[in-house]
Amino acid sequence: MRRILIPCLLLLALPAWGQRLPRTVLPVHYDLTFAPDFVKDNFAGEARIRVSIQAPVTEVFLHAVEIEFHEATITTGTGSQKASIHMEPGNQWARLRVGEPLEVGPGEIHIRYTGLLNDDLAGFYLGNANGRKYATSQMEATDARRAFPSFDEPAMKATFAITAIVDAGDMALSNGAVISDEPGPGESKRTVRFATTPRMSSYLVALTVGDFACNEDRSGNVPLRICGTPDQLRLGGYSMEATKFILSYLEDYYQIPYPFGKLDQVGVADFRAGAMENVGSVIYRDSRLFIDPASSSEAEKRSVGGIIAHEIAHMWFGNLVTMQWWDDIWLNEGFARWMQTKPLAAWQPVWNIPIREVDATGSAIALDALRASRPIRKQASTPDEIDALFDGIAYGKTAAVLRMLESFVGDEAMRRAISNYLRKHSWSNATFFDFSDSMEQASGKPVRAMLQSFIEQPGVPLVSVETRCSGETSLVTLSQQRFLFDDTAPASDFLWTIPICLTSPAGEPQCHLLSTRSETLELPGCSDVRFANGGGLGYYVVRHSDGDLQRLSREINRLAASDRLVLLRDQWNLVRGGKASIASYLSLIDEVQEERELVIVADILGNITYLDGKMVAPSERESFRRWARSYLQPMARELGWKIRPGEPAEYRALRAEALYTLAYSAGDQAVIREARRRVQRHLDGRESLDPALRNRMIEVAASYGDKQLYDRYLDAFRKASTPEERNLFLLALARFEEPELLRRTMNMALSSEVRTQDAGRLMAAAISNRAGREPGWNFVEANWETIARKLPERMHGGVLGASDNFCDTAALERARAFWEGHRTPSAEARMAQAFERIAHCANLRATVQPELRAWLSR
Repeated sequence: MRRILIPCLLLLALPAWGQRLPRTVLPVHYDLTFAPDFVKDNFAGEARIRVSIQAPVTEVFLHAVEIEFHEATITTGTGSQKASIHMEPGNQWARLRVGEPLEVGPGEIHIRYTGLLNDDLAGFYLGNANGRKYATSQMEATDARRAFPSFDEPAMKATFAITAIVDAGDMALSNGAVISDEPGPGESKRTVRFATTPRMSSYLVALTVGDFACNEDRSGNVPLRICGTPDQLRLGGYSMEATKFILSYLEDYYQIPYPFGKLDQVGVADFRAGAMENVGSVIYRDSRLFIDPASSSEAEKRSVGGIIAHEIAHMWFGNLVTMQWWDDIWLNEGFARWMQTKPLAAWQPVWNIPIREVDATGSAIALDALRASRPIRKQASTPDEIDALFDGIAYGKTAAVLRMLESFVGDEAMRRAISNYLRKHSWSNATFFDFSDSMEQASGKPVRAMLQSFIEQPGVPLVSVETRCSGETSLVTLSQQRFLFDDTAPASDFLWTIPICLTSPAGEPQCHLLSTRSETLELPGCSDVRFANGGGLGYYVVRHSDGDLQRLSREINRLAASDRLVLLRDQWNLVRGGKASIASYLSLIDEVQEERELVIVADILGNITYLDGKMVAPSERESFRRWARSYLQPMARELGWKIRPGEPAEYRALRAEALYTLAYSAGDQAVIREARRRVQRHLDGRESLDPALRNRMIEVAASYGDKQLYDRYLDAFRKASTPEERNLFLLALARFEEPELLRRTMNMALSSEVRTQDAGRLMAAAISNRAGREPGWNFVEANWETIARKLPERMHGGVLGASDNFCDTAALERARAFWEGHRTPSAEARMAQAFERIAHCANLRATVQPELRAWLSR
């Protein structure tokens, strides 16, 4: 090992951990030039970085990966020095060394280099659409360093002026507006220069080059464009409509004008994420931006609207104000997830967004109830550790905690605090403490203590409630502990500061802040039954005493819809956590057999599918399915197959969910036959399926389909006219249950016919197939080397993590053994969760099966 001598001053400035850069040299402004070459699949790059030199060092550290440096020069007031270049791939650094110490003050780093147009969907990378290559960018979290030498940390903000040298027939889009577009160099090229950006982090740089075109509009003074390949522009109208409403709404909510001048939204065929909130140039996977509203379901429209709202919300949360370091990524992602529902609720009241927010909290709880969960605010240093922070905790749990916080402080105080926080830290960076300070100042409530208890420690609280009468008052005892699905886990000493609102069908909510292990409240009256998560906005699971649960069960249909949803969800979670019997849950859903609130019914139906697929013993399957048919058939008869005049808007989706579960999990042969008949007619072009029904019926038909139907789905995928239709039929191929057809799907995922971002999803979907767990996992084990070459390393966890669909200890040991031989750092957290889910499922099945047998034979 060769010894590297580092000046003492620099040694003191080096970070103590990870790949953080020293603060001896700081960026001020980048001039970047990119010249993509679609013959060589690389790009020539030039970077001029104006810097502020803080100390007289002889080394400058920059992040750089997969970049070939040609020359580097550093200039200060005393002149220019050519720098030697020393790459450190392990740290993703380049060290630029000069002979004489750099003068403190302004300077400039000039680098010429060549970069790779990679196929990893990271940095500045290569895509293909309609037989033509294009290049686009994805810099978050730590991939700007693949596109240009950079100070690639969120707190090292700078301004950026980008130039693209492109083929004469191509379009270039970037963060700033085009300020010049001139021929050359040479007859076949154009040079496009973009306006200098405001101060921003390196991960927000964007550049897209290829055969693109745009639709244009405005929202107030903000120019808007929806851009994609020319054939997709006809599908951009819905997204433009959504954008105009959302942008106007958010400007009003924040009381801060849109900060970045123009807003382009670009749909590309190859994109690992759903979208990326680059300043002024949001890039989407094309299926998340381009839809045909005439043939799309309300669920698909809501999904597209939601992702657009999420990305535009980032223009303030994340772009105008950026987290100081990635441990506070929740200040970006969780806030955007929380914020995205507000404009949707105002734009489309028919979507019933408030109860969907309550439902979303349940998804976060299901992740946070694992021992392998993590705190919202978690230290991370390496790129793999940083990537792992972009999970359901950063997004879903944070959004749920923010909804609870908003309920606690009030809408106006929350809005005032958000606006103050954004104004105070505009163009800069912020931490948890900056946000909590703004909240406390605006609300006058102990927000920091509450937030810290949910941000700094993992897990979800279990609040136990017991009510007893004492004269004319109720004594309500509240106690808290950590809730885990694994009921054998040792108790933790975690304590939360929890806003709890007790409600009854007849009375006003009575709210309390629980911050101790146990407290007893005295409340007036003794006749009302009280539900301990009024409005469903609390981030906790409630265990009511047996007596309270019986009273709530009798009154459940008088509760508000959100309270019904949470009461049912909590009881299901208690079953999964070994704290209640399956009979208690099934008896409770018997009380709501007439329920027609879509979100509540969908939650119940999902649990029926879970029981059928994982909990029911083979000897009891037909008995369980008879019960499921008796439960679902009245709803299906009421809804029928056709849209009825005057029916509630949500009934279309409710119809789809009821018929799907009746066919897939209850095995109703009449529904299966009708679904297959309607799908055949749809494929023949003789009868269009209602968009709300189409997706579910295509899945049902596939689950009971044969080779002939498989071939028709494959043909439909290949001939799809919209990204939505293409995804629908591609993923439907993973629903066929014949082993030969499953193998065809897995092999197809590895072919050039399936894009990189879809290959992992397709394989995971096949493994998730109730008939595909064993053959799907066999395929993964036998073909892992090919899979690993097809998928970027950071996507491995999506395939390996699908092992969590197993539900037995033998499969758990098999998956663990395979993982030990094929570990991927970026998938460590995902696999810990997968193994815990398999073990929990196996243990739960051992408990639930005898209980379910007794309940079915009652």
